[in-house]
Amino acid sequence: MAKIHNAPILITNKHNLPKSIKKQIRTLNPSTFVLLGGPKIISPKIVKELKLLGIKKIERINGNDPISLSEQAANKIDDNGQGFIDTAIIASTSSTENAITASAAAAILQYPILLVEKDNIPNKIKTFIKNHKNYKRFIIIGNESSISKEVEDTIRSYFNEIQIDRISGKDVYEVSANSARYFGFGITNMAIVNGDGLDAVTGSSLVSKLGGNVLLTPPDKLHKSIKSYLDEQVAISAEMLQVYMIGDSSRVSNQVYEQMKSYLK
Repeated sequence: MAKIHNAPILITNKHNLPKSIKKQIRTLNPSTFVLLGGPKIISPKIVKELKLLGIKKIERINGNDPISLSEQAANKIDDNGQGFIDTAIIASTSSTENAITASAAAAILQYPILLVEKDNIPNKIKTFIKNHKNYKRFIIIGNESSISKEVEDTIRSYFNEIQIDRISGKDVYEVSANSARYFGFGITNMAIVNGDGLDAVTGSSLVSKLGGNVLLTPPDKLHKSIKSYLDEQVAISAEMLQVYMIGDSSRVSNQVYEQMKSYLK
């Protein structure tokens, strides 16, 4: 959604805008605001505050849980694509890290991310897929411990001609590296994030504007799967121009920072 509107993502509390966010809104001075989540997620008090800040147009993508929100966002993305989008990403509600991994590529390519449970496709997602026959390819993010073969087979049964790819790995870090390989955006621009927090969402939004990857890391050092991917790219003379470390040193340590600096030399 951020890519469609060419807009940054701002994180808020449920009932009030943090001072830092208010300051940023005044700096950006946007004419339109899009709220991601229903009133139970972002309360009407936020709408009042935005109006007091001079926001003229406020839209809301409804959904009071991640699955509903993903379905509503998918409808908006599909409407924007006017039926020409043919690929969707399938991620699990049990692994926010895998969803973050795919988010930058999804934004760049304008692919919706549809959330499913490990062994079940929620009715809203099932209805979306069945009603949108323009989708001929689905990319599953994660191995069968996060999205089962049963879910994959169920999606396959909806249409006669369908392509399903799965990006898997031993853990979320290997999935992140394999996702970078799959989508092929290289290492020119990238964000390094600790995938278990909202800061990863903002990092994904930033790097998607630059056509780059989001790579997950533990806080203390680069994971071996990520390092292996970076080494591969350097070996083929890929050029690294911009690296964004998202979060303070408790989220992405100075050791990770120094490791990434070594690739920029």
